[in-house]
Amino acid sequence: MRRGGHRLGQQERRGPVERFDVAMDTGPFLVNPLAAERQVEMQVTMGLAATLRQEITIEKGRVVQSNFDDYPLLRATEIPEIGVHWVRATDDPCWHW
Repeated sequence: MRRGGHRLGQQERRGPVERFDVAMDTGPFLVNPLAAERQVEMQVTMGLAATLRQEITIEKGRVVQSNFDDYPLLRATEIPEIGVHWVRATDDPCWHW
């Protein structure tokens, strides 16, 4: 499984993640960088919680989890350092066909 800058194998799914870096192409405009950074940080946190903690189990053909309270989130002390890096789009594409 590949998530951002980290590769997690089946055996390492429960291990700690110390740092997570995200590079985002913002296009030509980024109106509110701080709000966008917070949004990316929250999505990384939710994605890590889904990867490391949450599961969907099926019993008798039905999903056991019934609501969001059945899906544990990460505690503040478990959230890794998250680096958000903005990449501005240019008219020159990354690769040439």
